[in-house]
Amino acid sequence: MSYLIFAFVLLYAVAFTNSQIMAGGRMDQNPNDPEYMEKAWKAAKTLNEDSAANSGPYVMRPIKVSVECRNLNIGILRKYGR
Repeated sequence: MSYLIFAFVLLYAVAFTNSQIMAGGRMDQNPNDPEYMEKAWKAAKTLNEDSAANSGPYVMRPIKVSVECRNLNIGILRKYGR
């Protein structure tokens, strides 16, 4: 009887995982989308205002967003630039 239960659980697990798309992976995005340039300006503004991050006479300014991708991990969408 225990072999039957084990076989059923194994069959169910294999059938369930084969029919589902596993979470995770990188999704490339369009770097020409204005949304990403707005985010780059927001990040530069934050760095320029933080005296611990930028204590010198230089000011950071985004020029061009070259690559944008998103990484999906365990059902949580995390955004990273490459």
